[in-house]
Amino acid sequence: MANAKSCCTIVHSTMLLLFGLLMATFKITGAEVGVCYGMMAKNLPPEAEVIALYQQKGIQRMRLYAPNHAALQALGGTNIKLLLDVPNPSLEYVAASQANANQWVQDNIKKYSTVSFRYIAVGNEVKPSDSFAQFLFPAMQNIHNAISGAGLGHQIKVSTATFFAALQESYPPSNGNLHPEYQQLLGQVITFLRDSQAPLLVNTYPYFSHIGDPEDVPLDYALFTAPSVVVTDGSFQYQNLFDAMLDSFYSALEKAGGGSLDIVVSETGWRSDGGDTTSVDNAMAYNRKLVQHVNQGQGTPKKPGKAIEAYLFAMFDENEKEPVLRLPINEPSQFNLTHPDGGGFHATGTMSRRLKFFPMANAIMHSTMLLLLCGLLMAIFKTTGAEVGVCYGMKANNLPPPAEVIALFQQKGIKRMRLYDPNQDALQALGGTNIELLLDVPSANLESVAASQANADQWVEDNIKKYNTVNFRYIAVGNEVKPTDSFAQSLFPAMQNIRKAIVNAGLGDQIKVSTATFFAAIDKSSFPPSNGTLDPEYQKLLGQVITFLRDNQAPLLVNTYPYFSYIGDSKVPLDYALFTAPSAVVQDGSLQYQYLFDAMLDTFYSALEKAGGGSLDIVVSETGWPSDGGQATSVDNAKTYNTKLVQHVNQGKGTPKKPEKAIVAYLFAMFDENEKEPAYEKHWGLFFPNKQEKYSIMANAIMHSTMLLLLSGLLSAIFKTADAQVGVCYGMMGNNLPPAAEVIDIYRRKGIQQMRLYAPDEAALRALGGTNIKLLLDVSNPRLEYLAASQANADRWVQDNVRRYSTVNFRYIAVGNEVKPQDPFARFLFPAMQNVHNAIVKAGLGNQIKVSTATFFGAMEVSFPPSQGKLRGDYQQLLGRVITFLRNNRAPLLVNVYPYFSHMENPRDVRLDYALFTAPSVVVTDGPYRYQNLFDAMLDAFYAALERAGGGSLDIVVSESGWPSAGGTATSVNNARTYNTNLVRHVNQRKGTPRKPGKAIEVYLFAMFDENNKEPEYEKHWGLLEYLAASQANADRWVQDNVRRYSTVNFPYIAVGNEVKPQDPFARFLFPAMQNVHNAIFKAGLGNQIKVSMATFFGAMEISYPPSQGELRGDYQQLLGRVITFLRNNRAPLLVNVYPYISHMENPGDFHLDYSLFKAPSVVVIDGPYQYQNLFEATLDALYAALERVGGGSLDIVVSEGGWPSAGGTDTSVNNAKTYNTNLVRHVNQRKGTPRKPGKAIEVYLFAMFDENNKEPAYEKHWGLFFPSKQEKYPISFN
Repeated sequence: MANAKSCCTIVHSTMLLLFGLLMATFKITGAEVGVCYGMMAKNLPPEAEVIALYQQKGIQRMRLYAPNHAALQALGGTNIKLLLDVPNPSLEYVAASQANANQWVQDNIKKYSTVSFRYIAVGNEVKPSDSFAQFLFPAMQNIHNAISGAGLGHQIKVSTATFFAALQESYPPSNGNLHPEYQQLLGQVITFLRDSQAPLLVNTYPYFSHIGDPEDVPLDYALFTAPSVVVTDGSFQYQNLFDAMLDSFYSALEKAGGGSLDIVVSETGWRSDGGDTTSVDNAMAYNRKLVQHVNQGQGTPKKPGKAIEAYLFAMFDENEKEPVLRLPINEPSQFNLTHPDGGGFHATGTMSRRLKFFPMANAIMHSTMLLLLCGLLMAIFKTTGAEVGVCYGMKANNLPPPAEVIALFQQKGIKRMRLYDPNQDALQALGGTNIELLLDVPSANLESVAASQANADQWVEDNIKKYNTVNFRYIAVGNEVKPTDSFAQSLFPAMQNIRKAIVNAGLGDQIKVSTATFFAAIDKSSFPPSNGTLDPEYQKLLGQVITFLRDNQAPLLVNTYPYFSYIGDSKVPLDYALFTAPSAVVQDGSLQYQYLFDAMLDTFYSALEKAGGGSLDIVVSETGWPSDGGQATSVDNAKTYNTKLVQHVNQGKGTPKKPEKAIVAYLFAMFDENEKEPAYEKHWGLFFPNKQEKYSIMANAIMHSTMLLLLSGLLSAIFKTADAQVGVCYGMMGNNLPPAAEVIDIYRRKGIQQMRLYAPDEAALRALGGTNIKLLLDVSNPRLEYLAASQANADRWVQDNVRRYSTVNFRYIAVGNEVKPQDPFARFLFPAMQNVHNAIVKAGLGNQIKVSTATFFGAMEVSFPPSQGKLRGDYQQLLGRVITFLRNNRAPLLVNVYPYFSHMENPRDVRLDYALFTAPSVVVTDGPYRYQNLFDAMLDAFYAALERAGGGSLDIVVSESGWPSAGGTATSVNNARTYNTNLVRHVNQRKGTPRKPGKAIEVYLFAMFDENNKEPEYEKHWGLLEYLAASQANADRWVQDNVRRYSTVNFPYIAVGNEVKPQDPFARFLFPAMQNVHNAIFKAGLGNQIKVSMATFFGAMEISYPPSQGELRGDYQQLLGRVITFLRNNRAPLLVNVYPYISHMENPGDFHLDYSLFKAPSVVVIDGPYQYQNLFEATLDALYAALERVGGGSLDIVVSEGGWPSAGGTDTSVNNAKTYNTNLVRHVNQRKGTPRKPGKAIEVYLFAMFDENNKEPAYEKHWGLFFPSKQEKYPISFN
């Protein structure tokens, strides 16, 4: 029997294996982490196993130092993005002739057409003194030419990898300067990279800088663990050495004419052995923090917001390396992430490739990216909505009891289940688990529930209302009902009756009623997918159903099985059905299908459109692959299909027809079912009846498909991932706060999904209606006596403040906040809670809203060590009945938890780094529990105290936590940011606390705003948003009146002038106005948030065809010359109004309607390597080409207006307007970029919200998406 400490370690390791062992380095806002694969060792596993390890761990990017053919062969079809080196010894060869370079590309790139090559590094750390240095630039030219000649120029960028020895000066970072010899070596290289828009690769090692100068370069600065700023360089502040090194190189490039270049960090890491400050702990700390930092997407102080791309060095230790001088240090033979011997433990106890440490694994895993804060919290990364559940079928005589099955779902983290009939034991066990349930009304019951409303009401009473702690999501009324079934006529009335019963039970908003159909409903002529049509008999069966679903905004459930399509049609390739086809198999107009699953889903979408259900969503209610019993059945095929399906769903990309729509799918099934026939029907299970996995299918990808968010900017959204949640408290004790409606709009726009509101403010509650923001609402302390006085008073309070706002998503009611035993109203706390609870239950909201109270750490008599946590005697008396009440009602206790106060009151014993989550190692050991941060210790102390007071089963919700930015001990913006950032990261790791491992933590950050009416001083400064003081000049006044005054508005850009023409009398004021507004924005402290630009238009173009010849008119070149320099220097985009309609209207012969409307069936314009199927892209690329000709090649373009009129001119109609705008939104959301700028996300503003009847000529009046009555002119989705 393992001791408690070992058990804790095993639990921790299991969590890491499940959530973090996939060392995935996924792209978030452009941030990327890969891993270098070096081969200088005799004991490495075969290449195919290494590539399998990359895939198994979810690592999406690799650097390979030479074109090893076994590795390249294994990389084919994996989609791992590859940085491939041309080794230094090959430089002379590829430089000697273009033919040699062509041959190198033929042998090492074109030959491996299914490998995803990203960069070619021509040479690594070439030094001016190297004998082959003279060949570097011609080798790069020849390789680039060969790549372009192969038609891969837009996919693969050619560069070289240099290193920090190239810098003569690097301190402070703004003084970064190349060594003259490297300036000579790299001069032509920099020009080449700039012209080809390729990055410079730089090997960046803070480790070497630290060991070369340990006195001046502190270890914590090098390891990303410094608690505060170490280097101030003008306006730039550096808290870690990595950023300083990167910015030094950026400064050096600027001085060398490469200011527009991006840098890719082609190597970085920390040694785990073999030198000073080398240890597994330090290597783990550096790599973990590096990944966190990259994935925050903050960039560096010099390049804020520019995503960093980095490659960790290296995958394995390399035992054939020898010490090599870079600085006065050794070659990093111990920089690896895994041991070559592969030894390590899975949860099963078997051996596998062993991670030497877990470099912030949860920050880089496939489906659960950490929520990271940049600045003071602002979300930009939206949860995809992609979801995978598992079906629980019971047609077997050897299955474990339902309670054990539900425990298995929980153990494996599976958050969604389909249950085919209301098995009472299963429903009982599901209570309180928060597993979302799709429950069937079995087909055998259809006639009964269709017969009368009373029967349906009884079914809902017995199977839903009775289980009020089960999280029901969908009810499937019937499964695969066929028109020939005797009960088919009962399907629709049964759905109606069940829906009505659900609504009568007050659950209509929570539970959607549908039915599960299947692919037999599709007419056999439905190929390609766009021809999808329902079989006529199913059209009759499902016609009313489709209308019902549309009216109730419910999805259609569809059982989708590529397996059956494959075995039923010999023309369907196996790889197409298994998600393993290397390229598109089916071309359907502009849509390409690489996977049969997508084609099947889109076929059904097409069929629904033709049947009047074009607005319906589809939920895949069953899908899978059998492991035995039939054609093409095997464990390998089942594993492949299910693994790939989960990966595909969790990418959130949707299908070719619905690229913006996340897929929801349920894998069939949890277990094999031995009572089914024929044979293959027995073998769909993911688990054997003994609960052992049949095969692993990347459990974390299945079980945790809701992605966490990446935050950047000023305020960040905090989304729910499984059970982990972060909200923000909305306090109102300030006289300078924006109106409540604006505040709620900030929560909505920034994606903040939970709020605490300290009193039922009417304006705030009104604004919250329909937002789905989950609300923790307080009963303020002065109201306790009133609510305790009578049940009628509590009923009235609930009526006025809860029921009245029926579209607000209330989650908790906090009856009192930090009530103390000596407070005059303390005796009213418990009766007030009882009365409010009774009123909530009477209102039919008892299952939705939990009643609690918010206490605080002043209630504790003992809190150290945490296991000795104990309530003070007077608080035990105050809270005794409260604890019993909460336990009986399964409600959590709300606790305000502030490590800040513990540190402030006792800074000697409570270290700052321990309070800020920055302690480099364990600070407190308490028996089997080890604490590296104070927050966990405080939470566990309260849990221990509750256990002593009879509340051991209670959950705790942290109802307030934060850190002040001014006004007291250890208060600063930096400390506030550090605490809040680390708290959110900690919560979203879902590790729980040492005492409660794996228990998700729910936290509310305090607070949204500073509150200037509070005392003492530090109480004023807890806000995540601040207001700024006034300034002076004309531009300053404009900014004050129109920007700063509206401090809750999220201004990304200021457009100084719109379509200014050279002949306009005010044209000469354009540039100085831009300068002044820019200066005012910076004075206001908003320079990193708001970019100043101007909006021009296509009338500025002299040449636009072909796009590559794009050129500005001479007078616009003169007008915009200084503007372009200004934008380039300030890294701001040019705003351009782009209207294909105008081009078509003026020249319909050359600009055909379908080309303008994104409807051309094939390529219309071929411009060298670029192919254009729509005019919008051609217009945009012509502008990019024009900017390159006038020194603006590094500029981004934001499309500041675009649209199509619905009346008043040539080819204007509501249908054309809808077509253009819908296709434009779809095109933008595909994030494919343009032929000239592939992969560059496009930002577009549709013109316009409303028709404007005061405009001329006629067509100018009719661009609106809405009529003035606020009615949509036509439906359009922006998702």
